[in-house]
Amino acid sequence: MSLSSPPSDDTMRLRDSSERSQNIKADNTVEINMSILAHGSKLAANIVTVFLLFLSGILLALFVLFRTTIERFIWSHCCKVHYTSENADTVTSFEGITPFALTYETSHQLSGVKIYKDGTLIKSAKTFFIQNVKHENEGVYYAECHCVRSEYTTLTVLPVTCIGPPEEITAVEGRTSRVKNIVRHNDGVSFSLTIHSVKQDDEGNYFAQVNTFKTNTTKLSVQAMFTSEFNLDSVIEGEMFELKCSVYSEDVDVKWLKNDIEIKQNGNISIEHSGRYHHLTVHSSKLNDSGQYTIVAGNAKKEITVHVKDLFKRPIKDETIMEGLDISFECETEKTYPAVWYKDGIKVIHSPRIKIDKLKLTIYKTTLADKGRYEIRMNSIYSGADLYVKEMPTVIKEMSVHDRDMFLKAASTGTAVRYYVRVMIVGESGVGKTCLLRRLMKKDINGVNSTNGINIEVRKCKIDLQKKEWISDSDDEFSSISPYQTQQYADCGFWDFAGQKDFYATHQTFLSTNAIYLLVADISKDLTNKTFKDMVENEFDTSGEYIDFWLDNIHSYAVNDENKASETDTWNPPVIIIGTKVDKLQVLYFA
Repeated sequence: MSLSSPPSDDTMRLRDSSERSQNIKADNTVEINMSILAHGSKLAANIVTVFLLFLSGILLALFVLFRTTIERFIWSHCCKVHYTSENADTVTSFEGITPFALTYETSHQLSGVKIYKDGTLIKSAKTFFIQNVKHENEGVYYAECHCVRSEYTTLTVLPVTCIGPPEEITAVEGRTSRVKNIVRHNDGVSFSLTIHSVKQDDEGNYFAQVNTFKTNTTKLSVQAMFTSEFNLDSVIEGEMFELKCSVYSEDVDVKWLKNDIEIKQNGNISIEHSGRYHHLTVHSSKLNDSGQYTIVAGNAKKEITVHVKDLFKRPIKDETIMEGLDISFECETEKTYPAVWYKDGIKVIHSPRIKIDKLKLTIYKTTLADKGRYEIRMNSIYSGADLYVKEMPTVIKEMSVHDRDMFLKAASTGTAVRYYVRVMIVGESGVGKTCLLRRLMKKDINGVNSTNGINIEVRKCKIDLQKKEWISDSDDEFSSISPYQTQQYADCGFWDFAGQKDFYATHQTFLSTNAIYLLVADISKDLTNKTFKDMVENEFDTSGEYIDFWLDNIHSYAVNDENKASETDTWNPPVIIIGTKVDKLQVLYFA
């Protein structure tokens, strides 16, 4: 037997290291085995959880299905719930044209109806409506109410095409025009617009529209029936006027109307046409030719208003006159033509007693034989009037030739010249104003009383303007003067003013420049001219003061725009100073 030596230190260290390594490997093996076991347990748990969830889902789905089935069974079989309105199984609509509508009514008037499209809820209501169907609206539609489902409705949307008229159409005015569109779906639908009597304002662009579908646009142009315009100036009675018009074609039937009544050709009216040109001629127009004229071509018409002016703007008028007076017939016309005058249908000839001046006929010193119907004719048009001549009254026939001529002249002109002279007598009281008046009138002065206020004497004196003579009513000649001799004799009126100072304030009211003033003064008194103050309020010491007072008074109140006389440098009105009581003057004789 051999003896071995003890192991060295290094050998021991290697042995310890090997043992430790084996121990570590063993520990690691145990740990790995434990980790794998834990991971497998977790995976198994997850698989079990998923399986349980899946199983729960299946059970829930089976429960819901079972519940829904039970509810449907209960509502449909036990409660007898059903849809009372049915929709078609298949509906075909045309895009943009036909609408689409669904209506679901249930028994028991239940609420909660829901409408689905391809299984997707689209509306909770009993009705569903699409006005303008589009391609995306295609699908399967149904409704549900308390788990009871309706029948399925399948919507099919078909496209639409249109065959329209040409892009441009030309129509003739007055004729019929049609714009037609054919919309193709199934057998097709036709849309037409017919204009039975085309007018110029019908021109434009036309198209048809069905809901949102719009056809192509067609332009309508209108050919005018009449290719010319009426051209008519003003028409005067008796003149000819012509209406002309042309139409677009020779084969158009044309007729003329006046106030909607067809015009027929006669001796004064002629109707002609040459090809496309048509004429209406009125050879001698009359007032009743005024009106609305219409030319009708087919269904088109053109109108013009014709107004015929009266040739006589101011016609002659009836006259009534007394024999011996002059009379004139005169008129005014729109246009001057050669004129001829007639009396009772017989042409009037110019003579010394009858004067014809174109539109004026004058008859001098008419007689009863001049009575009749007078007419003036121009261009076949006439204006007439009646002349009535009355017999001259006997009192005028018995006048002298001069007086009768003066009367007739006044009657002819409508005015008579009358001369009137007003004589104003003023002055101090008691100076003889009234006596002066009576002397002028050639009357007695005995018993003369003082005047109170104003005494006016008229139509008791005349002045012969030719002989310059004074004629009073006491003269024999005065009574023979005719009241119509107003141009030979002037009437004279005397105004005798009271001389008392109490009336002076009212005298100024009657003072006028159209008078002759006789200022009467007592020359037997002192005539020394003294300037007075405050006029009436002061006493007048001399006759000179009275004369100054009246001269100033007359020319202060009797004023007008032409106060000065035209020929002399004197003032209007004229004042004549008359001195009275000359017999009281002391006469002085000088050797």
